[in-house]
Amino acid sequence: MKSPNMSCRLGTTRSRIYALIALVGATLIIAFIFASAFFGKKVVQAQAPASAPIDKSSQRVRRFDDLNLNFDMPDGPWIELDAQKINPDACLVLHHSELDIYFMIMAHRHPNDPDFTSAELAKLVQDGMREHNPYAKFSIEESEKYSQLDGVAFTLNSPVKGHLTHYAIWDAVRNGFTYELTMYGSKQHASEVDDMLKAMCSRLRQLDPDLVANSK
Repeated sequence: MKSPNMSCRLGTTRSRIYALIALVGATLIIAFIFASAFFGKKVVQAQAPASAPIDKSSQRVRRFDDLNLNFDMPDGPWIELDAQKINPDACLVLHHSELDIYFMIMAHRHPNDPDFTSAELAKLVQDGMREHNPYAKFSIEESEKYSQLDGVAFTLNSPVKGHLTHYAIWDAVRNGFTYELTMYGSKQHASEVDDMLKAMCSRLRQLDPDLVANSK
């Protein structure tokens, strides 16, 4: 049985994959809102509910059956936010209260397409970011494997209202399931952002690595 609040939106056609480009634009907008708060600027009242923490301290594992996904929640200063208020396509959003760093998981399922790879997903994500911010500077892509998921990792620095935001992103595709893990914060915390993403990726695993997604 699926737990309420543990389900993410499902994609039913390959066009859903390309919609990930739009999601990246939303991520940039979120980064601007949080970066504004970080640098002492006023955040509009309408955005306040998005940062309200959720009390799920007793649930240390998040299970997303629709997405064939388990995620072991981290300890320490990580606070879970209401993902649906921040980005309806996000499964999980966390905030590191000490360093003002944010973590997001976006995952979808599509009809299985053997020709759609992690590298292609990463390219779509990068193209989307370039579309929203042509000044974004990307690192060289690296192959990184976590829990039987062969993914592609990269970083970028993107100016947000005069300040640099550093992103670390890992994209993976397996049997029609797509996973995008993003960590971001101020450029001055770039090394922490990079290390934290690797740690978060190691907490993710598929419920059934052999399960093939379908259009239902």
